[in-house]
Order: sequence, then C-alpha cells, then structure tokens
Amino acid sequence: MVRFRHRFLRFACVAAALPAIALGPAQEALAQATASGSTRNSAFFKKAKQDLPESYYFLYRIIDRLARANGLDTGPWRVIRIPEYNMNAFAGDVNLIAVYTGLLDVLAGDSDAMACVVGHEMAHHVKRHIPLGKKDQVLANQRLEAKKDEIVKREKRRQANAQGWALIGGIIGAATGVNLPINPAGVTDPEKINQELEDAKDAEQDNLALSSRNHEFEADREGYIFMARAGFDPRGCLRMMDVLGRTPGAEFDTTHPAIPRRIEQLTTLMVDMPHQKLAAEGKARLQASHALTYAVSADQNSLRVNSRFGSAKGGFTMNDL
Repeated sequence: MVRFRHRFLRFACVAAALPAIALGPAQEALAQATASGSTRNSAFFKKAKQDLPESYYFLYRIIDRLARANGLDTGPWRVIRIPEYNMNAFAGDVNLIAVYTGLLDVLAGDSDAMACVVGHEMAHHVKRHIPLGKKDQVLANQRLEAKKDEIVKREKRRQANAQGWALIGGIIGAATGVNLPINPAGVTDPEKINQELEDAKDAEQDNLALSSRNHEFEADREGYIFMARAGFDPRGCLRMMDVLGRTPGAEFDTTHPAIPRRIEQLTTLMVDMPHQKLAAEGKARLQASHALTYAVSADQNSLRVNSRFGSAKGGFTMNDL
C-alpha cells in the first residue's frame, strides 16, 4: 500500500513462531456456528473478539471478509504489527502484510479505510509485484554492468589507438625531425566517463520508479475492487488517502504516485465500477463460505488467518492407516 517495499528479512523469523493449526476453541466455535445454520459465523466472530487483541481482531475481520468475498482464501494470510508510529504498511513475502501501529492508531475503528489498506497490500501479492520488482532490479543491475563493460572496452580501444599514434609519431619524428600530434580520439576524459555512468544509473532508477508507480496504481485499482466486493464503503479509500496526503512529499511522484493522482484514479473507479455491483458479487461468496480460523504467534507479534482448507479441517483429519 501504502509503501511497497522489498525488504522483509528481519520479519521472516516471526512467522516461524506461529503455532500449528489444531482443533481448539476457535475451531469448535466455528463448528458450532456452522451447525446452527442461521447464526453461522456470528458465534465464531464473538469468540474471536474474546480471543484476540483488539487490533488483531480488527485486522482479522477485515482480512477474513476480503479473502472470502474475493476468492483469496486458498492460502493463509499473515499480519505483523510493526511497533513504530508510522503512517505505513507494506507487502512482504508469501502473503504477509506488515502494518505500522501508527497507521492502526490513526485508522482505529475505520474498517472501510483499513480495508482499503489491506486490500491494496493483498493486490501486491496477487499481482506478484514483489518478485516482479526484484526481477526489474536484477535486470537494471545487469544493464548497468553491461554499460560499464562497454565503457571499459571502448577506453581500451582508445588507449590502443593512442599508443599506436604515439609509436608512429615517434618513428616519423625520429626520421624527419617533425613531431606529430596524438590522435585526440585516444585521450580519456575521466569526468565524461563518470557522467556517462551517472546518466545510465539515473535512467535505470527512473525506469524502476516508473514500474513501481505502475504497480501502485494497479494495487490501488485491485484493492478498491477487493474492498468494494467485500461490502466495504469505498469512501474509506479516500479517507485513507487523506491521511497519506498529510505526510511529507505526498504531492510528488517518487516510487509511489503522488497522492492527488491516486485520488483521481480512485474517484474515476468509483464511477466506472460502482461498489454496489461489486458488493453483490462478493455477497454470494460470503454467504456460501464460513469464517476463516486464525492463530496468533506465541510472542503476540503476528497473526495468521488460515486458508479455507486449513479452516475447514482444523488440523490433521485423515485416518491412522
């Protein structure tokens, strides 16, 4: 979302702390809710509200609804809270979403705005923006290395030409007494070479930034579809953008589009793709599915929302053959 980042190594160890899925109170509540028919998920959500810390319950309900309404529940989703007062969230590896506590605080209770944030980050995963961004970076580095090799080879040819002219000039000068000038094409200009390399780096950075902005626009679009299909009010996206618009540099294009441009796209989407139609699509999926189960890591630093397969099984259910 909000910030699309590739760094995530320092959080990888947290996911490993998540406990294995087991048939416990949460799954039993889900089974009871399912058996009761009309109350279905309500009893399960009530149990979840008792089990989970407030911010995790808030995120759980949003992720559960987004995943089920959009068919994004075939794999688990993971959430990590980063204890920094920062208006930010980003997509990590393997369906992981990191949310700063500052953003949680500012959007506290505004499920529509937070659904836009989470939907945006889900879209980064669905559209594979992280591996694509890494691939773009690798290709950019390869092109820069090729440019350096090209310059080295060119300068070697320059030096060879210069040495050749110097040798010929020396022979002719010794025979005739006339000194011939060295071919100017053989003279190396260090400042010109450095500038050429800097220009190449700037061009690659511009290309990467453009690709990143395109990914952000796509994540905004898909995130809007996800949250609207799940029945959230799309005006929450505008409230979320209003928060981001008050951060330094929000009016400029960087690796993210300027906030005014993102608001313009979202406003157009609301007209071209009315949320009522999307919500009707998602409602059928929500009615046909059950609430997803969850687990919190032992250190309370991360939340896992299980896939519909893990939620349905609640653990190992095969016989003992």
